[in-house]
Amino acid sequence: MSGLFFLDAAAHFACPGNAVPEIKAHVAALDGYVCQASHSAASVEALVHFFG
Repeated sequence: MSGLFFLDAAAHFACPGNAVPEIKAHVAALDGYVCQASHSAASVEALVHFFG
Protein backbone atom coordinates (compact mmCIF):
# COMPACT_ATOMS: atom_id res chain seq x y z
CA MET A 1 0.00 0.00 0.00
CA SER A 2 1.33 3.42 -0.89
CA GLY A 3 2.19 5.93 1.79
CA LEU A 4 0.32 8.53 -0.26
CA PHE A 5 -2.94 6.75 0.60
CA PHE A 6 -2.53 7.73 4.24
CA LEU A 7 -1.94 11.37 3.32
CA ASP A 8 -5.32 11.42 1.62
CA ALA A 9 -7.04 10.09 4.77
CA ALA A 10 -5.39 12.26 7.46
CA ALA A 11 -6.98 15.40 8.91
CA HIS A 12 -3.66 17.23 9.38
CA PHE A 13 -0.46 16.25 7.68
CA ALA A 14 2.94 17.66 6.99
CA CYS A 15 6.27 16.64 5.56
CA PRO A 16 9.81 17.69 6.37
CA GLY A 17 11.69 20.12 4.20
CA ASN A 18 14.01 17.34 3.08
CA ALA A 19 11.19 15.13 1.75
CA VAL A 20 11.44 13.97 -1.86
CA PRO A 21 9.84 16.40 -4.33
CA GLU A 22 6.90 14.08 -5.10
CA ILE A 23 5.86 13.95 -1.44
CA LYS A 24 6.26 17.69 -0.97
CA ALA A 25 4.13 18.34 -4.05
CA HIS A 26 1.41 15.93 -2.89
CA VAL A 27 1.30 17.45 0.60
CA ALA A 28 1.12 20.98 -0.82
CA ALA A 29 -1.58 20.02 -3.35
CA LEU A 30 -3.79 18.73 -0.52
CA ASP A 31 -3.28 21.87 1.60
CA GLY A 32 -0.91 20.11 3.96
CA TYR A 33 2.07 21.81 5.54
CA VAL A 34 5.54 21.56 4.03
CA CYS A 35 8.01 22.32 6.81
CA GLN A 36 11.14 24.37 6.39
CA ALA A 37 12.96 22.19 8.93
CA SER A 38 14.23 18.68 8.28
CA HIS A 39 14.23 15.46 10.28
CA SER A 40 12.81 15.55 13.83
CA ALA A 41 12.84 19.36 13.93
CA ALA A 42 10.13 19.22 11.25
CA SER A 43 7.90 17.27 13.63
CA VAL A 44 8.12 20.08 16.18
CA GLU A 45 7.54 22.69 13.46
CA ALA A 46 4.44 20.86 12.23
CA LEU A 47 2.99 20.49 15.73
CA VAL A 48 3.48 24.20 16.39
CA HIS A 49 1.91 25.02 13.02
CA PHE A 50 -1.22 22.94 13.62
CA PHE A 51 -1.70 23.28 17.38
CA GLY A 52 0.07 26.53 18.23
